[in-house]
Amino acid sequence: MDTGTHFSGKAFKSHLGLQADHLFLLLEDFDHLLQLVECSGSQMTITMHSSHIYQKARIACEALKGGMVISSHFSCSEDYQHVFYR
Repeated sequence: MDTGTHFSGKAFKSHLGLQADHLFLLLEDFDHLLQLVECSGSQMTITMHSSHIYQKARIACEALKGGMVISSHFSCSEDYQHVFYR
């Protein structure tokens, strides 16, 4: 049965184990809430699917002050490697 869906790219799965003295946010855990993640130099721009999601995320991220954001999104690293942003 042909569903019409064809994938010809590379498949990749990774597991990240992290022990840190700082709070951190692993963006991959929230991909379903994110519309777009763009990185340029030391800046990261995150676009949420809705303003409701943004409001909840903003409140939650206030506790992350002084912590790290970890991402492996396309524009944030080469070859989808995990990178850390403060």
